[in-house]
Amino acid sequence: MDLTTKAILSRYPFYDQAPSSLQQEIFKAAEHVYVPAGHVLFATGNVCQQLVLLGQGCIRVFSQSNSGREFTLYHVNPGETCPISIMCVLLGKLAPATAVVTSPLEAITLPALQFQNWVDNEPEVRLFAIESLGDRLVDVILLVEEMVFNHLDIRLADFLCSRFGAGEEKHPVLSLSDNEIAQQLGSTSHVIRRVLQDFASNGAIKLGQGQITLQKASLLREINSK
Repeated sequence: MDLTTKAILSRYPFYDQAPSSLQQEIFKAAEHVYVPAGHVLFATGNVCQQLVLLGQGCIRVFSQSNSGREFTLYHVNPGETCPISIMCVLLGKLAPATAVVTSPLEAITLPALQFQNWVDNEPEVRLFAIESLGDRLVDVILLVEEMVFNHLDIRLADFLCSRFGAGEEKHPVLSLSDNEIAQQLGSTSHVIRRVLQDFASNGAIKLGQGQITLQKASLLREINSK
């Protein structure tokens, strides 16, 4: 379903709650884009020249070691934006991570210099930037704590392997919510969702509404055997 430019912008409070003069300015600067899955929005060391506001689709943001191992920092979903992009735009820094489209995007892009000007002069935009950075920082800290100290990725892979079992179905399905899994593993539904999205990006599982479908058992077992 195609969305209008205004429908996408209205998901973001810095536009929706802005005075009409600022709304017109943002609308005029906005570019409506469609981006296919697999497209790299920016890579480590790149300059971020625009800010992406999602209407549909998903972006995975990850860092990569010299050996090629990837670590997912977070996913960006509709109604959100990438805080690394905000940081790079505001501070003039090069991107410290990579962002790739995991499901086709319908989005709005805003020019970096224009967004920087709004942050400097418009309280609504400045608050949005600060909240986006702060909220995501908390998410990343919680995820790192779970992964480093509690080995959540291994425990979640083990949990899924045991639930899927060794049945004869090619792609068995589990009917479990993020909250139910979190209760089983002593985590939070928000962090569980992040790790599940990482598994889905790797092709091990497919996520649906309250459902998890096994795609490649070998990938789950590989995580479980770390």
